[in-house]
Amino acid sequence: YSQLQALQERLRTLSAERAADLLRHYEQQRVLSSSLSERDTQLQQATDRAAGLEADVSRIRSEMAEESRIQKKDLEEKVASAVADSASLRTSVLKLEKEAEELAKKLVDANLQITALEDRLKAAEAA
Repeated sequence: YSQLQALQERLRTLSAERAADLLRHYEQQRVLSSSLSERDTQLQQATDRAAGLEADVSRIRSEMAEESRIQKKDLEEKVASAVADSASLRTSVLKLEKEAEELAKKLVDANLQITALEDRLKAAEAA
């Protein structure tokens, strides 16, 4: 009878440990999801800014055709600056996309760990 009580107590301890593990992994998943969402927002903002700069480049080039020869040099400098800014933002977008992919992979890994822990908990409870 004491062995049965010891086994029951061990099962309770294992269940509590597994539940704590699940809570930790759920929290990790939440943090990763939040971080991924934040990166997605940053990525969208950078993409929007890059599109705006590309529109500025197009507008500036149209203005160049209408401007006098004296203003042409000034406008070319503005275009170069906008192109450089656009290229810089494109680089930022690519970096954010890579980070988003890495976070998505981490999220998948966390989900797999949670599933494995849930399976272990079910097995422990069945035992």
